[in-house]
Amino acid sequence: MFKRIFSIVMILGVLVLAFGSASPGRAQEGDPPGQESITIARVEDVYPGPAGSLPYHMTAYNGALYFQADGNDGAGRELWKYTPASGTQRVEDINSAGNSSPSFLTVYENALYFSATGDDGAGLELWKYDPVNGAQRAADIVSGSGSSSPFFLTIYNGALYFSADGNDGAGRELWKYDTVNGATRVADIYSGSVGSFPSELAVYNGELYFQANGNDGAGLELWKYDAANGAQRVEDIYGGLNGSQPKALAVYKNALYFFADGNDGAGREVWKYDPAIGTQRVADICAGSEGSSTLSDSMTVYHGALYFNANGNDGYGQELWKYDPVNGVQRVADIYSGSGDSQPYYLTVYNDALYFSANGNDGKGYELWMYSNTSADAFRSAKAHDGWALESGENTNAGGTLNSSAATFFVGDNAQDKQYRSVLSFDTSSIPDNAVIISVRLKIRRQGLTGTDPFTTHGALVVDIRSGAFGNNNSLQAGDFQAAASKNAIGTIPNSPVNNWYSKTWTSGIFAYINKSGVTQFRLRFQTDDNNDNAADYLKFFSGDTATLAARPQLEIKYYVP
Repeated sequence: MFKRIFSIVMILGVLVLAFGSASPGRAQEGDPPGQESITIARVEDVYPGPAGSLPYHMTAYNGALYFQADGNDGAGRELWKYTPASGTQRVEDINSAGNSSPSFLTVYENALYFSATGDDGAGLELWKYDPVNGAQRAADIVSGSGSSSPFFLTIYNGALYFSADGNDGAGRELWKYDTVNGATRVADIYSGSVGSFPSELAVYNGELYFQANGNDGAGLELWKYDAANGAQRVEDIYGGLNGSQPKALAVYKNALYFFADGNDGAGREVWKYDPAIGTQRVADICAGSEGSSTLSDSMTVYHGALYFNANGNDGYGQELWKYDPVNGVQRVADIYSGSGDSQPYYLTVYNDALYFSANGNDGKGYELWMYSNTSADAFRSAKAHDGWALESGENTNAGGTLNSSAATFFVGDNAQDKQYRSVLSFDTSSIPDNAVIISVRLKIRRQGLTGTDPFTTHGALVVDIRSGAFGNNNSLQAGDFQAAASKNAIGTIPNSPVNNWYSKTWTSGIFAYINKSGVTQFRLRFQTDDNNDNAADYLKFFSGDTATLAARPQLEIKYYVP
């Protein structure tokens, strides 16, 4: 059942399309509102004015999004980076005399590698950057002022593979680089000086796939390479000399997806390949022979779907689209309102969002944009169902008494060295059934301390989880102290509070235990049951019964709906 009404929000003064409320009702009174919106937004105006900075060749590295851009700062097209906290900034001026145009940015061996033209007279060659050493040329494949032009950098089998012309009489062919052996040509696919022009490199099924011309009468087709078998053509998709020209190769759901022309009357459309069934067209987005692709293709996987730029011949021009096997192809948004083309390009996942270059028809030209369909819901612990349970005796490991109505809950031990355990209860039934959870965060706020801080004597503060209720009753029971969990010890809450808030975030491992049709409960306990000092030593945290809503325990869940 689809439990929500979603909203699509275009921010930064571009456009707002509201499809419904972003604050659905809650079972627990006092829950903060959910943030349920699809966001498509221009991130910044790097080059003020209509020209645009034209951000290209994006990749995530060292906690930031790196790309090539012109910031209209007199440095030309150089290496830039972006973070939500710091915005955009130029990283270096690699070519002080002109444009270095760093392209095909790829992370390898803890550094950022790319193709660039420095001011060292070596032409367009392989460069690398890291924050400690800055930008430096990694290899001069064509010695002197000539250029090898290394393009389509991709990591495969522990090395950096790319297309380059080594000025060795083989033309543009497949090369590789590693920090021990430097740059070497891997194969001469098109024998002679012409070159096979390998491009669109992608790793799939343990092999390196790419577009190339093997001088075998098939034109530019889908090829693959591995060290044992060398380079070989996979299929002749088009048939004949013209070639299907497969571009924007991306691995999705155990298959290789790409744009190609299959000479089937549909033009350039989305295709896929897997060894079991060969190649097949996935959809005809632009009905007829025109095709939805413009050869400026970009394709990547984000939140369970395949995103790409396409023209659906629906009056909206070249826009952002997505595909999944259940829902087929859908246009995501009309970024350039009307019939113009926003041309979203260089789609890259960073910081749980999809970033790209696009023209928003807002007078800013091609700038850095982002898309996100992540929802964030926050829940407060149910005051009728949370509280503490106290062990019946020092070594019984069974609950004896409880309190579910106090404004605080306890974790630690009492004066008879009986252990306190506490249960927090959250009604998570409003999470959509088909939601894919990507993070869970539990937050509790300290109210006070009795005796010695258990963090110093009792070890770690351990968390157990139950999909449903401990003891199969939503209300707190004395037996919840020892009741079976769905999973014990899913993590520990660090002793590093911020403004008295203690928190723990999970990005994997517990998502299957979040109950989308009822309550999810957490049990808190210290690793050591007591410290045998016959004195009360326990921490007090605000419970769901505290009068201050903002101080109640919180559960924050981030997810997306495919």
